[in-house]
Amino acid sequence: MIYVIGDLMLDSYINGEVNRLSPEAPVPILLKSDESFILGGACNVASNIKNLTKKVKYFGIVGDDKNAELVKKLLGSSEIDAHLIFSENAPTIKKTRFFSSSKQILRVDEENKFSLNDSESLFKKIKKESENDEVDLFVISDYNKNTIHPKLKISEYINMEKTIIDSKKTSLEIFKGAKLFKCNFLELQNLLKNDLNQEDVMKELNQLRDFYNFEHVVTTLGPKGCVLSNVNNSKNFKTEKVEVSDVTGAGDNFIATLAFMLWKNKSIIESIDISLKYATESVKHVGNFFDDIMNIKE
Repeated sequence: MIYVIGDLMLDSYINGEVNRLSPEAPVPILLKSDESFILGGACNVASNIKNLTKKVKYFGIVGDDKNAELVKKLLGSSEIDAHLIFSENAPTIKKTRFFSSSKQILRVDEENKFSLNDSESLFKKIKKESENDEVDLFVISDYNKNTIHPKLKISEYINMEKTIIDSKKTSLEIFKGAKLFKCNFLELQNLLKNDLNQEDVMKELNQLRDFYNFEHVVTTLGPKGCVLSNVNNSKNFKTEKVEVSDVTGAGDNFIATLAFMLWKNKSIIESIDISLKYATESVKHVGNFFDDIMNIKE
């Protein structure tokens, strides 16, 4: 069983056409044609894993609001086995993206960070649920919205040696001892608090791995592929050049495929190679796109 834990986001996509600028301000006027809703963030990771195996559960936090009701309907239609905590302190996270001619022109966010009490309540639920499951892998998809609160003593609730971390946090103390830590290049720069050259990534990842006692550290480099640091298999991975329509969900595709491959006891090298292919395929499409292009489904 795979447990996915992290920030749930309600993604709204508003499509339309821009033909003129507003007379009120120098901004485009979008003539709306349609709107759709998709579950994003950590829930997208869970959904992608579910496309590969049914042995997955999702855990997250939503607000006590109308958007949470929509989230529950979407979860029901997607048949994701979801376990939610309802926060009284923060709304359901929502991101609204506006598109014209398949190009994103604006994003509007609705959010407020969850409390430590919210986070602890969720992880108590996770610990109780795990007593009835044989959990092989935990996947933390952390957008730094405090579903995983920075003061949470996470190792009291889950086994870090079975945990994959994909986090935007700039301090990783709570994740010490994790099986794998993944970030993108910008997140790595924010974590290290300096302007890093891509040529220096491997050196920094090695130090990061040693300091936090991670088994593996992976940094994605967009069109340049990704870098792996571990004791035995430090390596640079290249990816094919493609025309990018939308990068939304590419990181989710990568971490979902990586988690599935490692859960299937594939090597870290093979797992990353396959994950890059899936992430690259997703950026050719608008929205949270996932397709089992290599037929790895269980």
